[in-house]
Amino acid sequence: FTDYIVRQGNVEPLFAVYCDGIEVPDCGGLTQWGSVELANQGYGPYDILTYYYGDDIDIVTGEVRENLPSYPGTPLKLGDGGNEVSQLQLRLNRISNNYPAIPKIYPLTNVYDLSTENAVKKFQEIFNLPVTGVTDKATWYKIAYIYASIKRLAELDSEGLTLEESAPEFPEELSQGMSGLPVSYLQYFLAVVGAYYQSVQPVEITGTFDDATVASVKSFQQVYGLPQTGIVDRQTWDDLYRAYSGIVENVPINTTGEAPVLFPGRILTEGMTSEYVRIMQEYLNYIHQTYPDIPAVNPTGYFGPITKSAVTAFQNRFGIEPTGTIGAVTWNEISNIYNELRFGYEKSPGQYAGYVIS
Repeated sequence: FTDYIVRQGNVEPLFAVYCDGIEVPDCGGLTQWGSVELANQGYGPYDILTYYYGDDIDIVTGEVRENLPSYPGTPLKLGDGGNEVSQLQLRLNRISNNYPAIPKIYPLTNVYDLSTENAVKKFQEIFNLPVTGVTDKATWYKIAYIYASIKRLAELDSEGLTLEESAPEFPEELSQGMSGLPVSYLQYFLAVVGAYYQSVQPVEITGTFDDATVASVKSFQQVYGLPQTGIVDRQTWDDLYRAYSGIVENVPINTTGEAPVLFPGRILTEGMTSEYVRIMQEYLNYIHQTYPDIPAVNPTGYFGPITKSAVTAFQNRFGIEPTGTIGAVTWNEISNIYNELRFGYEKSPGQYAGYVIS
């Protein structure tokens, strides 16, 4: 259907019940005989609706389609990012109002960090699920069920969904003229893929979807047999990420030479332990020698509070949003500063013709 009722300030369609007045004489919604009487009194259609449902309703025109599965397809875990993580965090925080044992996730980001993992663990414990801290299919749909029940989304007195709760943080498509973190990620992946695929044009990481980025996207789409639109839709993004991940998986981690280690494809956040964390700790320690305001960290491979403090200090100094996590943009900047200080010049994947990464 195309026309539906919403509460003002909310976005989900209101379940507007209609009763025939005979089979179901009283259902708490709009009734046949009552609406006829109001019409005879001079009420218009909108006035009749407000009589039954209150003055705070709007009529929205927009296609409502069938309900599709919402599960992302793969389990969400520490270091993951994106719209699904943002949605998960918002839902858990709302559920925690009714179940205070679930810790609040703060600050809200699009990164599956330690506070998200802890909230998921407590949710799983309360609702008798395996306590893993990983949001698998069973956990995802249990969270969705409890969230809908608490907010009474299927009821006339629904608490409602705000735009913040329903709008994705990352747009569905990236196109020319856009800017921000999603574009920076796109450019980083294109820069790396362009260093390994001769037909893919590398691009500078500026955070702005400019002409060079359009040309790079088109060259990638041509290599992968996609429509050469220069617009990054879901298929283009998925193929680009798979191409990048394939490179990361097949390039050995080498910290002895000048070549920068590639971003692992997973956001590094507090609570993680990995070789990639250790590499970033070593880079930050080297940078600390020139920038003492960036704390030194012990390169153990564990991302603890001290590492988070060092990452945040680095981000503050070099004009990056101080999240305390290491995504592609922060990884690239740490690597560039490290190479500049250690080897005397700045490097980026694909920056120089013939530049060998591995």
